[in-house]
Amino acid sequence: HHAAVRDAVAACSEINHFEIFMSKLFTLYSVSPKNRRSLETCAADLKVELLKIGRLLDMRWVASSFRTVRAVWTSYSALFAHFSKVIVSDAANSKEKAQFKGLADKLSTATFLLNLALMYGALEELCELSEALQSESITLQRAHRLIAREVKVFLSRKTEGGEHYLLACRAVREGVFNGVVIVNKVSKTDKEIDRCQFYQALADSISARLMPESERL
Repeated sequence: HHAAVRDAVAACSEINHFEIFMSKLFTLYSVSPKNRRSLETCAADLKVELLKIGRLLDMRWVASSFRTVRAVWTSYSALFAHFSKVIVSDAANSKEKAQFKGLADKLSTATFLLNLALMYGALEELCELSEALQSESITLQRAHRLIAREVKVFLSRKTEGGEHYLLACRAVREGVFNGVVIVNKVSKTDKEIDRCQFYQALADSISARLMPESERL
C-alpha cells in the first residue's frame, strides 16, 4: 500500500508542490533548534499540541507521512502565529523575514488547506489499513475484506470528500480556519489536487497491488 500512495502521487502532479512545501517546513525545523523552540512557544501559547514534524510522503512509511500531515493540521494556527511573529521580529534579518512571509502566505491559501485535508483523510485510512494488515491475527480472507472495504471508501470519497476535507471546504467558504484568515489565491505552481483523480488512483492502485484479480471491484 505504500506503493499505492506513490502511484496516486504520480497521477497527481499537484502533490509534488505540496510535498516541496512540507519538505521546506521539515528542513526549517529540523536544522534550527531556535526555530523549534519558537514554534513550541507559539504552540503552547495557543494550547495546541505540537506533534513532531517528519518528512512527508516518505513512501516506505505511510505512518510517518500521516504524522506529518496531522502535525501541520493540528498545529496550523501555531505555525501561522510563528511565521507571523518572525515577519515582524527585530531578531530576524530580511532574508529570514521574506522566507517566513512566503511560508505564511502559502499556509493560509485555500489550495494548501484543501490539499492538506485531502492528504490527511487518505493517509489516515492507509495508516489504519497498514496497521490492520500487520496484525498477528490477520487471515488472508480478512485481509481481502479490509482491502475491498478500503477500495469502496476511496471510491465514495471521490464524491463525499471525507471529514477533514469537508471541514476545510467550510473554512474556505467562511474565510477562516482555526483563527487564520484563508485566502483564495490562484497560482500557477499551487493547484488543488484533483480529488476524484486522487482517490480513483488510490482505489485502482490498492486493488491492483493487493487484491486477487477475481475479487477486484
